[in-house]
Amino acid sequence: MKKILILVLLPLYIFSGLVLAEPGKHKDRGIDKIEWSEIPPNTQKIISEHLQDGVILKLKKQKIIQMIDKHKGDKTDIYLAEIKKTNGKKFWVTVDHNGKFIDIESEETENLPEDEENRKKERKHSKNKD
Repeated sequence: MKKILILVLLPLYIFSGLVLAEPGKHKDRGIDKIEWSEIPPNTQKIISEHLQDGVILKLKKQKIIQMIDKHKGDKTDIYLAEIKKTNGKKFWVTVDHNGKFIDIESEETENLPEDEENRKKERKHSKNKD
């Protein structure tokens, strides 16, 4: 009887933990959603330069390890801003905590020519297997 009770209550206990867990308490791979006021002024300036006629959809902060040499790294913060232009295109601007521009990643960069070439090779390889 005790075993049956345990088998019934254990899944309920586990499930209740999942349901009651606060989603805001979990980190998304070291990335935290933040507010504009939490971004350093120099970083705000660079993001604003890329904003032009768009709007900011999301702001995130990520702690990364910046490699100084082969054996030593330095932790630093980078800031990511998702921007949507009036034409509907979205892109991410990445800037470090000192205001140094790092990267822009747009929807167009997700489908690079190399990616399409790899897809063609995969299709050809899968046809040869059949």
